[in-house]
Amino acid sequence: QLQRFIEREVPPGAPLVVAGDFNDWGGQIKRMLGGFGLYEFEDAAGMMTYPSRLPLAQLDHVYVRGLTPCGLHVPKGKIWWRMSDHLPLIAEFKL
Repeated sequence: QLQRFIEREVPPGAPLVVAGDFNDWGGQIKRMLGGFGLYEFEDAAGMMTYPSRLPLAQLDHVYVRGLTPCGLHVPKGKIWWRMSDHLPLIAEFKL
């Protein structure tokens, strides 16, 4: 569905961010999005986000094309544990 949406709604080469909880244990989403010129935010490797209380896995990802990554941060602390079972990824980009 994501592939069809991108093909239908996003012009080829347009800046694009696709981010969230992909539950992609085998890298299938990464390969599919790579076909659209989207690449994982380079600093994301090792950004553990799940479970929020004791992050042991990276299930959340930020894929981008046409933008320059400036920073990526995973906030930690009790306030974030209470909001979700995943910690958020906060990404900053420059056009």
